[in-house]
Amino acid sequence: MSKHADIVNEQYNHKESNFVSLQTRITEAFKLAPKFEAQLEAVVEEFKRRNKDNWSSFKEMALVQAIPVDFSKILIDSTMQRPVNMRHVLKILNYFSQTMVMPIQVYKEVPPGDEWIAWDGQHTAITLYIIATKVFGQRPATVTIPVNDYPVENKLEIRQNFILLNGDAKE
Repeated sequence: MSKHADIVNEQYNHKESNFVSLQTRITEAFKLAPKFEAQLEAVVEEFKRRNKDNWSSFKEMALVQAIPVDFSKILIDSTMQRPVNMRHVLKILNYFSQTMVMPIQVYKEVPPGDEWIAWDGQHTAITLYIIATKVFGQRPATVTIPVNDYPVENKLEIRQNFILLNGDAKE
């Protein structure tokens, strides 16, 4: 008898892909759990009510922008980040896969300068920095990494995002 993980993983062993739209995925999810359809409608209405003065269209929302930034422009706010866990950095480096790298979460300090303040992803940034400088011997200013630029000016909001996104807001 197969372990549960083997059964779940078996679905990913098929050679052919099955690409579906986002709407199809939502429809499929409601078929599996129809109770969420009414809940979604209620949450959408609450979202509209709560944000009616913020945006009149999706285009007006200031969403994150992924951009390339060189290492010499990335700073860590040590008052917001936990101390570096070198064991974790070594683990990332030991099991490194380029397809696992996610953009570093950054924002611009007010007033903005040339630097980008990393509020999440410091271990990834440090690992990439080590690969660039120690493995390949490159200067930090010559290497770019992907960052997600968050248009925020409130340090408290960034800290709350960090706590939520590394806890209850992610599944």
